[in-house]
Amino acid sequence: MQKRALTTYVDFGGKLDYVRIAAAGSAVYGGDSYISATLEIVLSYLVELELTVSLNAATKLKELKAELDEKYQDEDSSLEPDDAQRLIDCMLTMETIVYAEIQEKTAFFAGKKRYNSDSLFSDVGVVVGKRVFDLIPRNAQLDISEAGKCILLERPTAAAFHIMRAAECTLKQLYKSVVKRGRKEPAMWANMVDHLVKRKALSEGQKGTLDIFRRGFRNPTAHPDTFYSVDQAQDLLATTAQLLNQLTEHEKYDRKAI
Repeated sequence: MQKRALTTYVDFGGKLDYVRIAAAGSAVYGGDSYISATLEIVLSYLVELELTVSLNAATKLKELKAELDEKYQDEDSSLEPDDAQRLIDCMLTMETIVYAEIQEKTAFFAGKKRYNSDSLFSDVGVVVGKRVFDLIPRNAQLDISEAGKCILLERPTAAAFHIMRAAECTLKQLYKSVVKRGRKEPAMWANMVDHLVKRKALSEGQKGTLDIFRRGFRNPTAHPDTFYSVDQAQDLLATTAQLLNQLTEHEKYDRKAI
């Protein structure tokens, strides 16, 4: 998935129109801000916007541009009437092809969320807290990042799945920090919590919080028994951010423990 500003398409359309209008108005051909330079931008947009049909059809336009570049090397030169008409005709053909192909492009707009869209898409550490995000394991960071994208794209149950994976991954990191030998296998949520309690590494309150998460969120999400709304997924992200903060603040938590 690519993030691309819609202003790119607007600018592309403006540049398409400008070349034809400027040619009809006898504008200067050369120079950095005139017809030749605009044609370069138009051709680059065909590549950037992945308009493959239009790009394949641009051969004649490229050939004409090369010819005009050679002929009008003086930056103050305007197109002769015949050359101007050739360029106008070429651009009209290109516009027809581009506007036909662009019909296949669709933009999806994310609904309003509690969190900033840019943060959910590319900087979810701001949502859970920068300190916490930097301390959780790499795999947990990836899951939280995926959760942000899923919330933005309104796939809340998928977001919940990633959020719970991040929580369990961080719990496992605390477990590895405390228990160096004789670890439980498999290292599942309940086994790890019980073992941490036996090692006196968790208070009753901490155990209770983790048990609530396991029974109320982790198990129903993983098995699966629960489907989430976007609001519920955002609630879960906020609540899990608090849990991650508690886990990473534990005096024995070590992000590098193996």
